[in-house]
Amino acid sequence: MPEEKEAFLKKGEIRTMQKDIIRLQEEEVLTERERIARLKTGKEAEIEKKEKEKEKKEKEERKRAEEEAEIRKEIIRKAREEERKRKEEIKREEEEEILEERRLEREKAWQIEEEERKKLLERLRKKEVEAKRVPEKAAEVLIPRPVLKKPSLFEKIFIRIIVIGIFGLLIVLVISFWYWYFKVREVPPAPPPPVEEVIPEERPEVIPEEKPEITIPSSLVSVETTEILEISKIEEIPENVNQILAKEIKEGSFSRILIKNLAENRLSSLSEIFAAFQIKTPENFFQKLGENYTFFIFSQEAGKRLGFIVEIKEKEGLSDLLKSWEPTMEKDFENFFALLGKEKPALSTRFKDENYEEINFRFQTFTSQDLGICYSIFNNYFLLTSSWESFGKTIDGLTF
Repeated sequence: MPEEKEAFLKKGEIRTMQKDIIRLQEEEVLTERERIARLKTGKEAEIEKKEKEKEKKEKEERKRAEEEAEIRKEIIRKAREEERKRKEEIKREEEEEILEERRLEREKAWQIEEEERKKLLERLRKKEVEAKRVPEKAAEVLIPRPVLKKPSLFEKIFIRIIVIGIFGLLIVLVISFWYWYFKVREVPPAPPPPVEEVIPEERPEVIPEEKPEITIPSSLVSVETTEILEISKIEEIPENVNQILAKEIKEGSFSRILIKNLAENRLSSLSEIFAAFQIKTPENFFQKLGENYTFFIFSQEAGKRLGFIVEIKEKEGLSDLLKSWEPTMEKDFENFFALLGKEKPALSTRFKDENYEEINFRFQTFTSQDLGICYSIFNNYFLLTSSWESFGKTIDGLTF
């Protein structure tokens, strides 16, 4: 029994030691785990520290990069600003040069217009003088002067004898007449004159005939001023219009031209204005137009431009008539455009189509200073101007 008890105790001790060993091993394992955990935590902290330092460096680098970018942006902005100012300065200088060139061109064009107007008026005066001199020259040619032949001595004596004889005969006749009148003739007694009562004749009072006042139709275009020309014949129209063109007119404004025929106490018609400028028109052209028209001047930067708008009486066939007129329009309007400074052939030899405010019109360019023919048919009216700008401004300023 004591031996079994001793063996049993030994087994218990063995088992207790095994448990202790197991427990110690577990504690060692836990201790090792903690140590490993502590090691891992230190590494992570070191890694985290390095990452923080790295992030800090990256932030600093980003900040530096942003500052450098801001500096570069500022430099670029300043460079662009300087470039913009430089371009504006260049553009301003170019605009000033262009304005100066345009001013010189306008002065030159004005001088050319003045010279051309003077030449035209001189040509018209010469034509009138030549027209008056033609009959005198013809008479001089048709009636030759007779060649006088010097008389001989015999003829001179014979002529003197005849003159003396005629003169003596006249003296004898005069003496005979007075002798008969005072000595031979019997004078009958004159009867007493009858007494007549003189009744003063009543003369009716002469009342001078008053000419009816000329009715002036409303302008078809909004105008700022109206110029009234008084003429006695249509040949005076070009010179009077030239005088109006020489006047100062506000740029961008219209001035209406009214032409009064004092001899007939009425306003001149559009056909008479065409005749005064010797403008050739197609057959039946004026039969398609009415009497209501407005003749005007428009002042623009390039100079003064003439134009007119007239009511249409018969619209059918007018468009085709105008297109058939286009090939000779430049030549037919030669005197009309000479007042505006045209002295060279047109830059464009044909008409082109264009639109303004949904209104179609045809145009031919004469010069680079916006001089040419622009015409259109719209709203039962026919409009013709001498520049593109005046055409557009006329459309904008219509009163109907």
